[in-house]
Amino acid sequence: MVWFEVQLLTNQHRALATLDVSRGFFCVIYLVISDTLIFCDGIVEPPTESLAVRSLCLYLDVFGNSPVFLFETERDNADLYHAWLKKIGMYDFIEEIVFPEYNIEGLRLSEQSTRSPFFKLDKISWDNLNFVLSKIS
Repeated sequence: MVWFEVQLLTNQHRALATLDVSRGFFCVIYLVISDTLIFCDGIVEPPTESLAVRSLCLYLDVFGNSPVFLFETERDNADLYHAWLKKIGMYDFIEEIVFPEYNIEGLRLSEQSTRSPFFKLDKISWDNLNFVLSKIS
């Protein structure tokens, strides 16, 4: 079985699809329309640079499909992250803190493997901002 991910572009949405081409034809394994970008807990903490995260959100808001920005964390950590996001100025972009049990569909930026689809990276900084943008925009 051969699997690979491709980006599908339409006039209204950008989507990620995993395809199986082992039998000589394309079979879509999963398809996610990525109008929702979810930051998972940990990705906004240092060594991530908060201004780089804000720039990422601003770029996607202005030049992208204006996605919905959410922050996903466990219930026990919600108050801690609420204070942290407010302190670093992320509430200009983050619309809501959500919990994993909500099962919200969207592209997740995370430090560890999480619910698909996700983009795993150790931090968001000025050093890798162009790389991150090239992968998700």
